[in-house]
Amino acid sequence: MTRHRASFSQLACVAQAVVMMHSLTATAQAQHREGKPPTPPATADVRTLGPKDGGARYGQAIGASLVCPNTFVLPGTEALLKSYSGADLDAFKAAAQSVTLVWKKTLGCDAAADINRCRLLNDKSCSEAIKEIGTAGTVLPGLIEFRK
Repeated sequence: MTRHRASFSQLACVAQAVVMMHSLTATAQAQHREGKPPTPPATADVRTLGPKDGGARYGQAIGASLVCPNTFVLPGTEALLKSYSGADLDAFKAAAQSVTLVWKKTLGCDAAADINRCRLLNDKSCSEAIKEIGTAGTVLPGLIEFRK
């Protein structure tokens, strides 16, 4: 059996992704404070999202479904992908792939070597994803759902 141990650079990538998602959340919270109403689930107006932000949220949804227990993508995720075309779709896919790759790297975290860091990374990332893009998400609701 081969053990994979997350290197410092891999963990740094994960930390950068978490910081990026937090900055996107801060933007959404600022809009909320300005009195802008939240977007209804699964019908988010993606026209307000640039392709990079949309791709990042798509990647977050796919990554969360791979890493977080009992978390599933919803039809809103596919609708988000289909809302872009041409050069915007290329930018969307590049951002989605980048964020999804960071989530996949957390799967390689060697819990035997550093269980607390692995657990903290996954727990924080998963809870933020549910908070931001879950059914009652604060940023882009309706992309994922936690089911028991």
